[in-house]
Amino acid sequence: MKQPDSKRTLRENIHLFESKLKTFTRWISFVAMLAAVIMMFLVVADVFMRRFFNMPILGSNEIQRILLTMVIFFSVAYVMSIKGHVIVDTLTRLYPKKIQVAASAIAMFLSMLIIAAISWQTALYGMEALEIGERSVLLRIPTSPFIFVVAFGSALLFLVILAQFLSIIVGKNSKDGTN
Repeated sequence: MKQPDSKRTLRENIHLFESKLKTFTRWISFVAMLAAVIMMFLVVADVFMRRFFNMPILGSNEIQRILLTMVIFFSVAYVMSIKGHVIVDTLTRLYPKKIQVAASAIAMFLSMLIIAAISWQTALYGMEALEIGERSVLLRIPTSPFIFVVAFGSALLFLVILAQFLSIIVGKNSKDGTN
């Protein structure tokens, strides 16, 4: 049976949105990978300096926390976009297909609400930190850019979940692209 043009167009638009989002999140995840590599070298250098010269790198823990924030929040949206997250479906896989789809849609919707709240509140906190000039304790690094990293990464995750939610709503199966 042939699909109406408007529904086919909606599916194509959602697929295009998912595709562009996946490409963008992949590029953002490269920043996360770079931060992870820098963090690794920093840890090795800090251990080396501490062990052999009894001179740890000043502020290495602060830098590692900043880099870890980038690793987590610049990569989580990409992991979600490639469906690399862990799904516990011990009971739900035994349900009929329609109930599985409904449960998945409800879970996606609730996830969107939570992630939207996290992104929104983090952005507000970042604005407040920027306004008061909040800085790290030891190195005096401004914290607001890294708070905005959390807000941006959460907003990106929201968009990925939204795209997957819309795919479920229009009837596209998340695994094989069929109805």
